[in-house]
Amino acid sequence: MINISRVIVDLPSMLVARTLNGIKTNYPSDSLAQEDMLNNTQQPTISTQGQQQEEFIEQTETTDFNGQTTDKQQEVIDQIKKNSNINHTMNLNQLQIDGGIVAVPMIKNGKIAIDIKERNVYFPHDDGIGVDLVYELEPTQEEEEKGFRFVHVYTERESEDAIETLDRLYKSNDENNLVLVEEPEIIQEKLQIDLADTHKVFKGRQRTFVSYLANDPTFTNKLGNSALRGISGKQEEINWTVTRTAQTFERNGKPRISIPKGTMEQLKIIAQDKYNDENKIDHRDLEVTEIDENGKSMEIHQIDTSKIGDMSYVKDIVRMMLAETQTSESAIELVKESSSGTQSGIAKFYDLMLSVIKSEKIRDEYVEFLQNAFESALWFANDKDNEIIIERPNIIVKDMLPKPQEEVSTENISKYNAGVQSLEETIRRINPEKSEEWVQEEIERIQSNQTQSDSMSMDLGNQSLQNFMNNRDDNGNPLDEMGNPIEQNTNAPTLNE
Repeated sequence: MINISRVIVDLPSMLVARTLNGIKTNYPSDSLAQEDMLNNTQQPTISTQGQQQEEFIEQTETTDFNGQTTDKQQEVIDQIKKNSNINHTMNLNQLQIDGGIVAVPMIKNGKIAIDIKERNVYFPHDDGIGVDLVYELEPTQEEEEKGFRFVHVYTERESEDAIETLDRLYKSNDENNLVLVEEPEIIQEKLQIDLADTHKVFKGRQRTFVSYLANDPTFTNKLGNSALRGISGKQEEINWTVTRTAQTFERNGKPRISIPKGTMEQLKIIAQDKYNDENKIDHRDLEVTEIDENGKSMEIHQIDTSKIGDMSYVKDIVRMMLAETQTSESAIELVKESSSGTQSGIAKFYDLMLSVIKSEKIRDEYVEFLQNAFESALWFANDKDNEIIIERPNIIVKDMLPKPQEEVSTENISKYNAGVQSLEETIRRINPEKSEEWVQEEIERIQSNQTQSDSMSMDLGNQSLQNFMNNRDDNGNPLDEMGNPIEQNTNAPTLNE
């Protein structure tokens, strides 16, 4: 079986997932926006602000480094990412296979996160100004034994200047009908949220917090289409053709041996003596055989297996599938008409250009989807802590196809020397796997090692040799600003005169 459908989905997911390299705030700790937010919120509570633990950030309740917050905005974004356990490859595969994915912000057990779900839980309202998310909660062993389920219904409705959110919990009864749960203890236990947060109104927000990403939407299907639509029939044809080819090979592909009649009679006698059955001929008895009158002992007959089956037909179907899904043929060596040995990175890029173009489109839409999801989560965080800035954070991306480290370093150093890229961005691009703290320390190390002016230069400016000689030549004669000797008036009266 040749699973071409998997290749069609896996290739864009692999290319896009490897380009996503982190999430950074647009407002670092020294930005005016963070200073303004901090000043505005500290005025009424300045006496206690520095003593309480940050609500959404993992830290110790101490006054040492482990209990300090150096860049609150970035640390909140990092915490959202950690709590969400975002798996880009899984999300992209689900997007292409199912035709869409959903992201919803949530605060459970005091932890803020983004929950990404399948499209089948997403129900937009008919009037276009609201949405429902309906899904079953994971049942406990006791619930499975008793045969009931809990269903969470999350609703958002838009108004002119606000968004209203509502969390409801339902329980399936014996007749499999849903009954609204009103007991506060059960609601809090199953939904893991405070009762005060089950119904909230967010002033100033005009869009729903739920983000939906559709794959190849159309006017007739705005919720998206599967990347594998129309492919299943061709995949079945490939599977059946390969299976039929295997059966044909099994019947006709094995080599057959013909031997003289006398040799065959002797083998039957040996088999009769050994196994009491002349048909149980042991191939080891053919290691020494007699030669007939024509000088032959045995002859091997084998069918040309290259002519068995319809592999050329299979390759034609695969090419059709790749063309329909904008997948480069170079992604599958099976159907490549020609193959070269060593290829440069540029040559490989052009070989995969069709898949790269398709993947870039998916990446741009997925990045915007993530930005919307993080913005919604920051709205929820700001509702609890008004020091947090509501923003669409920057999703850092790198090249879709890998480059040698030397090429990456040379390219970024050239940009820095040309003045079109900052030192911080240069270090981050050359060392994408390093943490933000390491990047800042590396900047300080580089700046401290740069050539600095000496103490005299700091006081008097950069010194020339003439300045250092107190504006006099080797003979002690004074010099003007141009370095020429100053003519002294010998007729001028002296001090004694």
